[in-house]
Amino acid sequence: MTDKKYLAKGVFSSPIAVAIILYAFGPIMFSVLPVVVGAFTNYLGFTIQQAGYIASADLAGMFVGVVTCAIIIQRISGKNITIIGCIFFIANNFLSAFATDFIALVAVRFLAEFGAGMLMAVSFTSLSKTDNPDRYFGIGIGLQITFTISLLLIAPVLMESFGLRGFFLTLASISSLTLLAIFKPIVINADDFSTTSKEKTKTYDTTARLAVLSILIYWIGIGAVWSFAELLGSTSGLSTQDTSTALAFSQIAGLAGALFTAWVAVRYGRIKPIIIALFLQLVAVGLLIPEQTMLSYALAVSLFVVTWNVVLIYQLGIVADSDKRGIYTALGIAAQALGVAIGPALAASFISGNNISPILFIAFIAIIGCGGLSIITSVRIKKMEQKNLLNNEEVNVSKINLV
Repeated sequence: MTDKKYLAKGVFSSPIAVAIILYAFGPIMFSVLPVVVGAFTNYLGFTIQQAGYIASADLAGMFVGVVTCAIIIQRISGKNITIIGCIFFIANNFLSAFATDFIALVAVRFLAEFGAGMLMAVSFTSLSKTDNPDRYFGIGIGLQITFTISLLLIAPVLMESFGLRGFFLTLASISSLTLLAIFKPIVINADDFSTTSKEKTKTYDTTARLAVLSILIYWIGIGAVWSFAELLGSTSGLSTQDTSTALAFSQIAGLAGALFTAWVAVRYGRIKPIIIALFLQLVAVGLLIPEQTMLSYALAVSLFVVTWNVVLIYQLGIVADSDKRGIYTALGIAAQALGVAIGPALAASFISGNNISPILFIAFIAIIGCGGLSIITSVRIKKMEQKNLLNNEEVNVSKINLV
């Protein structure tokens, strides 16, 4: 997708703007999961394990939606995929307000996020074909964080006044805004996917697979911690209002991180920013130990969110650069969705009573694994780009000699 062509008629009427909006709305439920998981136990009487399994079903739906989109995206128009995704997303958010049974809630949350996954995948595939995907990913994440901050601030009030029903009805109303996107096309053409030689494609495919694997590992850790972030605070004696305020503040900090990364883009490469962010995230995980104060908890979750937004933007950029066939762009989002689906279930399986500290160990392992794979993929892309540059120079010299 050529940015100048699609931005020529104005930023807010362009396919790029539509893709950014859908990308921002898709993962909104994941962003507020800490408050919702706590509410499952407080308002519906589910155990911590059941709440974790509902969260995993929620996020598993997102994964299935992304994979479905990856399969059909070159057969069905982006607009039709958007319409299907909106229907699932809005309808099942509405039905969630009236589901109180464990199985019923698992079903409707799965279907709601199935729609969200489709919206995420179609938007990500579009943005990955722009001239500067890192920048647009950053803007999309910044917009998504803005939505999340608003929802986190009003969620405690809604739940205290109307219970979970009030929250899900509000979520259904907000998600209905995605219908505005169906009036503007999301442009994904067959010629958006480059046709390179088989040898080059194989090299890029290997790098893309490693990049997708790094996303999967990383987001298992993120999903484990973030789904139980509210409970990590409440076990230290913090109130729901305190944890919600801290989580909302963390989103403000995350917004600053996402916008800063969008501005910086690849000015300093990707390896250095990723390594610095992952190191700071290890510090944040270490701060999320029991017996926290309001200040230490707010600092920990804020640092955790800031660093995940930085890492995510560069991870998506790596996948976009290494995908030459249009296959791995959607699979990158699928890996993210699968990771955050596995994370809560994996954490729930290790939880014993009220001891939820094992989830911090899961995050530690995931962050280390992501760091190693991110270095490998970034180095491989840099080498391939240098090789392509040399090959192009050789071709140009040959043309000069022929003249």
